[in-house]
Amino acid sequence: MKNNDIIDIAVYIVLSISLMSITISVTALISYEALLSVTPALMFIPLISTIITNKLFLKRDLSEFGINIRKFDIRYIILALLYPFMILVISLPIAYIMGIKIDLSLSGLFNTLAQASQISGIPYETIIVLFMIQLIIAPFFNMIFAFGEEAGWRGYLLTRLEEEFGTKQAIILSGFIWGLWHWPLILAIGYNYTYETRYYGAILFVISTIMAGVFLSWLRIKTSNVIMPSLAHGSFNAYINIGSYLLITDPLIGYPAGVIPIIAETVIAVILWIFLFIKTIK
Repeated sequence: MKNNDIIDIAVYIVLSISLMSITISVTALISYEALLSVTPALMFIPLISTIITNKLFLKRDLSEFGINIRKFDIRYIILALLYPFMILVISLPIAYIMGIKIDLSLSGLFNTLAQASQISGIPYETIIVLFMIQLIIAPFFNMIFAFGEEAGWRGYLLTRLEEEFGTKQAIILSGFIWGLWHWPLILAIGYNYTYETRYYGAILFVISTIMAGVFLSWLRIKTSNVIMPSLAHGSFNAYINIGSYLLITDPLIGYPAGVIPIIAETVIAVILWIFLFIKTIK
C-alpha cells in the first residue's frame, strides 16, 4: 500500500466530517429548533461525500461500492428488521444482572400515547392504531434516510478500506469513523444522551457504532449492496428507542446507546465474527 492509494479515503473522511461539523455549527447559530429540523438531512452527507470523492479520484460506477439494487433473500430482510429486537431481548438478562429496573408492560410508552391523545383531542384507541401503523412503516421510511449513510459507511468507505487493509480491519475502521462522524452532533446537543454527559456519550457512541457496524457490514458483504444495511439501520432507528421505556435508567447505561445495548450489540457482533465471518471471508 502506498500513501497515494489512500488519499481518496482520507478526503472522504475529512469531507464527510467537515460537512457534518459545518452544517451543525451554522444551524446551531440560528436556533436549537433549526438544528433539530436539519438532523434527518444530515444522514445524506456520507452519500454526498461519496459522490464528490469518487468523482474527484476513482471515477468508478457507484455499483462497485454496493450502491445498487439486486434481488434480496428474504432471510436478510427478516434479519435486518429484527436487529433492534435482538438487541432488546439480549439486553433484558444483562439489565437484570445489573439490577436495572425493567418495565415489560411499557407503561411509560402507553402513558406518553395517552398524553398525546389528550393534547391532540384524538381518541386514545385511534392514537394506538396510528402508532401501530407507524411502527410497521417506520423501518422502510427510515431506510430512505439510512441509505444516505450506508452508501458512505458500508458502501464507499468499507469497500475502499477493504481494498487497502483487508475485510476485518475495514469493518472495525469503518465503524470507528462512523462513530466519529456523529461527534459534532453529540457534542452540540448531547444527541442520544444528555448535554451534561455528552463527552462520555461520545466515547460510548463510537463503541456502539463499531459493534453495530459488524452486523451492518456483514449484511453488506452477504448481499453485495447497501440496501439491506440501510433497512437494518432504518429498523434500528425505528425501534431501538423502545428500550428507553423497557429499561428505566440513565441514557449512559440504557437506551438508545448506553452500556447495556452496547453489550448486546457486542454479543451479536462476536457471534457473527466467530461463526459467520470466519467461514465466509477469506
